[in-house]
Formats: sequence, C-alpha cells, structure tokens
Amino acid sequence: MELTIQIATTIEYSCTWLVNNHVYDYHTCDGWISDTFIAPGNEWAVVGWNLVTNAMYTQQVSGQPYNSAIANDCAKYAKQTIFPGGDLTNIDVR
Repeated sequence: MELTIQIATTIEYSCTWLVNNHVYDYHTCDGWISDTFIAPGNEWAVVGWNLVTNAMYTQQVSGQPYNSAIANDCAKYAKQTIFPGGDLTNIDVR
C-alpha cells in the first residue's frame, strides 16, 4: 500500500503518501477536511471528506475547468490516494 495512516479520528487525520514521502496532517472541529487534488489528465478540484460520515464534496479550483466528470474523477483520485474512507456514493458536487 502506498499510504500509511498515523492518526485517524473524527477530528484529526494524519497520513504519509509513500509515493512522494509527503506527510498530510489535518485538524477539524466539524469533521470536514479538504485538499486540492490533481487527478490524472490534469483535472483539478478541491475534495472534502467528512471524517465522521465519510461523505465527500468537490468544488472548483479557481481558474481551472470544472464539471461533474472532473469532480467525480478528482473524488475517485482522492479516495485512491490519501482520502481512503471517502464514500463515492455520497458526493456533493458544488
């Protein structure tokens, strides 16, 4: 596996993506964490993941093309990489 999870609670999530040995450290008070993902094909979106419910959301990155296909590709990429608990059946495309 290319991901090592150090901490996973409802308010904190810390992991290391072994592909580039980068540590991601998130803290939240409402369960939501988010980051910008660049999926294969240079598709950009902000992807959010709720650590309590596993729901996800996507939204446009300023200046980048965005539609539902890009949103879904980025959410899938997030789940395949550092947001493994995300529920791809529960995505709010914003």
